[in-house]
Amino acid sequence: MNNNALTYVESKKTQYYNVFRSFCKGNSSAVVLGELICEKLKSSIVEAVCNETAIDLAGKIRGIFPAFKENRLNLEKHVLKGLAEKEVFSDFITYILNPRKQVETFIREKVHKYIFTENKDEAQKVLKKNVEDINKLVSQALFTATEKVKKMEGKKGVADKWMEEFSSLLEKELTFDTICCENFSDINNFDFLKEETEKGLKPIIEEMNSLSLHEMEEFRMQPDQILIDQLCHCCWGKVSFLCSCLYQHN
Repeated sequence: MNNNALTYVESKKTQYYNVFRSFCKGNSSAVVLGELICEKLKSSIVEAVCNETAIDLAGKIRGIFPAFKENRLNLEKHVLKGLAEKEVFSDFITYILNPRKQVETFIREKVHKYIFTENKDEAQKVLKKNVEDINKLVSQALFTATEKVKKMEGKKGVADKWMEEFSSLLEKELTFDTICCENFSDINNFDFLKEETEKGLKPIIEEMNSLSLHEMEEFRMQPDQILIDQLCHCCWGKVSFLCSCLYQHN
């Protein structure tokens, strides 16, 4: 338990330091809270954009490539065709002994070629669209939360209500730990808080717009792995489609 508490405090060190530094600069509570919100949102926005882009690209690729459109038998036919075209004997052996491994390699090669070679610009557009969508989501959440508490300005606990509303509007798309507003109870201009948060979000969105497709590879969800999970979930053994064909031929 003590270790958990220590880890928690350590994880908050930078956050608390930034709050302290901002207050020392004479910044208002709204400015400090806006900075905190943006700091908490940054990693979540990056992860959400990259994950959604991976899902979108996987769906697009599956809809375009004939090999991925139908069943496993169809997929293996395309794998065999690819092996025949490459004429690498060791790959045939891998396919016979470990068909799933060779099929996974086939999927990864096709996905990589689509994203990084043949349709790089199209893939980048998908990424940028998801950045725009997340930006709109956060902007709308800021607007809605601000409008909702306007009639309550000057009353006790308004900052908490604003934060609660803002968090609830993001929870389906973003991971956002609600910030305790105990030290921000003096905020009475939520339009200003909204503006300060939007100001802090701007460089985050600009950074996301310059994110490369290669940088997406650092994240958990990948288009090729999504397709592998979808297409290779069944049981695999050494007797593959190739072996079945040979057996039937004999």
